[in-house]
Amino acid sequence: MSDRAAPSNRVQRINSEKKGFKPAVHWDVTVQPYFKAAFGASGLDKLSEALCRPPLINSFRLNLAKTPREICCAGQEVIISRRAAEAVLRGAHVFVPGVMACSQDVHEGDLVAVSIAMEAPGTNGYVTRGSVIGSDLIPESTLYIGKGIAKFSRQAMFKETSGIGVEMTDRVFRLQPCHGMLPGLGMLQNLPSAVVAHVLAPLPGSQVLDMCASPGGKSTHLAQLMGDQGRVVALDRTHAKAQQIRSLAAELGLTCIEAFKMDATTALQDSGPQAPADMQPGVHVDAGQQHQSYAASSLDTGSQAMPSAKEQLRRERKDKARAMHGQAPLQRSDLSSQPVCKGFPPESFEYILLDAPCSALGLRPRLSHHTTLLDLMQTARYQRKLLRVAVQLLKPGGHLVYSTCTINPGENEANVHFVLKTFDNMRLVSQQPYVAGHGLTGQYTHNDAHREDWLTPEQASLVQRFDPCSKTDTIGFFIAKFCKAL
Repeated sequence: MSDRAAPSNRVQRINSEKKGFKPAVHWDVTVQPYFKAAFGASGLDKLSEALCRPPLINSFRLNLAKTPREICCAGQEVIISRRAAEAVLRGAHVFVPGVMACSQDVHEGDLVAVSIAMEAPGTNGYVTRGSVIGSDLIPESTLYIGKGIAKFSRQAMFKETSGIGVEMTDRVFRLQPCHGMLPGLGMLQNLPSAVVAHVLAPLPGSQVLDMCASPGGKSTHLAQLMGDQGRVVALDRTHAKAQQIRSLAAELGLTCIEAFKMDATTALQDSGPQAPADMQPGVHVDAGQQHQSYAASSLDTGSQAMPSAKEQLRRERKDKARAMHGQAPLQRSDLSSQPVCKGFPPESFEYILLDAPCSALGLRPRLSHHTTLLDLMQTARYQRKLLRVAVQLLKPGGHLVYSTCTINPGENEANVHFVLKTFDNMRLVSQQPYVAGHGLTGQYTHNDAHREDWLTPEQASLVQRFDPCSKTDTIGFFIAKFCKAL
């Protein structure tokens, strides 16, 4: 499809034999009937097609704290990994680690067709890095996503460990790379992700917890809405992720964010003699004393956080695996200078965001999903551990926002039902802004062994479900907001 419309008196004949890009997500055999029951056969077909392309609507969030086309393929070919292809479909160039195979005679500066190495469900892929396209083992691909200029010869392509391998000049979806655009002045963010912070709406001076915060987009958005006044505690499971949050906060000029390495399922301290004074009955302190006591009980910025022998072994295995795939070892910061968080007493925060680790079945574009129904159930169980901790850390009268980037009702509506059934003091409340659709109602039973209860119509009208095949055309996403009774 050209940028200029064809003259109205011309007829264009489409060559149906030409290779093109029109895939649909293939689901695991255990997940297919589950989603078919949830969305209907027609709805699942539309959803499976929509998930294969990037959303039409994205947003660029200003940092207020700082004031298809069908393609003709010619010449040589490069096959890239599915993950690299998904990034290309959102506007990225092809980086060297993502190149799996290429034609025998590719030279620097050659125009190359770019296609995808699609692995079958349940496998790790069929293309070995460094393979030659056109051999018996590596046939030419049928799923092309664009073309570009090779930045290295074939031999150099597989010797290098970083950098751009193919500079894309044409894609099936016209999205330009935006890395480094307006640094410090804003950041690209999916629309539902930007809505989350506004739904929580913390007031300036508040105590806020972001339980699963990396890479920091939502934490920094919350800090902006608070006018950089108060305290946003951001947790994630590795030092590298915590440092990523700090780096983004520094880039945006935000000072109220404190990021720590912590599995949020362990964030709750037992209330005991070390609990801050404001948590002890009959003791009153002013705001300044409260913050000082609270910080002292939870943080130790001078502790040495050296990796354990088990962690060191895990890192060595990861670096070895990266080397086998032609990737450089991960650069890790000096852990001795990292602040350590010991957890928090019950009812420490007025606002909590739990953007939970999830199956990510709503992210777009995605070309294949290998998740099984068992995987989905295990993910939901982990999320419920996080929800239990979140409810206990929330102050009476405080607000909790639970969000995911998945279309799976077991991680969304079923978990909302879990909170309401388990905690008598938690109330589902309305959201502003409300820009998506209602949640799912009813229930699902699998082989009489697994039953999920979803929402009533009234409850479903209070949550937001972003549908990839709706008019808003966003990623798949879910938001629920709770208030803890006084």
